[in-house]
Amino acid sequence: MGWMILSALKYEASSGLINSAVLRLLRNKLLGAVADASVCPMPLRLRLLRLCGWRIAAGAHVFSARFMTGQVEIGEWAMVAQDVILHDHAWITIGRHVWIGPRCTILTQTHEIGDAGRRAADSVDKPVAIGAGCWLGGSVTVLPGVSIGPGCVIAAGTVVTRDCEPNGLYAGVPAVRKRDLPS
Repeated sequence: MGWMILSALKYEASSGLINSAVLRLLRNKLLGAVADASVCPMPLRLRLLRLCGWRIAAGAHVFSARFMTGQVEIGEWAMVAQDVILHDHAWITIGRHVWIGPRCTILTQTHEIGDAGRRAADSVDKPVAIGAGCWLGGSVTVLPGVSIGPGCVIAAGTVVTRDCEPNGLYAGVPAVRKRDLPS
């Protein structure tokens, strides 16, 4: 059924009725919904995510992630847990051996502050990078444009609003470096 819908959409795009960006979003929504299902086997899930544009290295695991455009790169042996939201209007780069806990949110889009009539003005896309060996606990939020240095631990519930230096334990809202970790 899904492939019939994709074929129909492809026809609409080739006839000029739907532009390619809309087609890509619809494809990603459909394939992403199948990949996000808990009954979807890991090999099929990774294949579907790759069809959506994800770059996934060997040994990586994605248990459940919602996304938009497919601008996601995951390093070797990285793990994305359940119910993760990847708001990927710009690239999200997840390094080798990174573990992302359940219900984390990684945002790449914000807005300029507008006038009183429309505070959320023009969109601004900013990539996010998470360095090798990091561990993000459950329900962490990473804001647009942030880089988390290699070897960091981000405590559960933390909101990361600015860059994190390597090998540190960060916690709080906003994230504060609590201590150094061995490198």
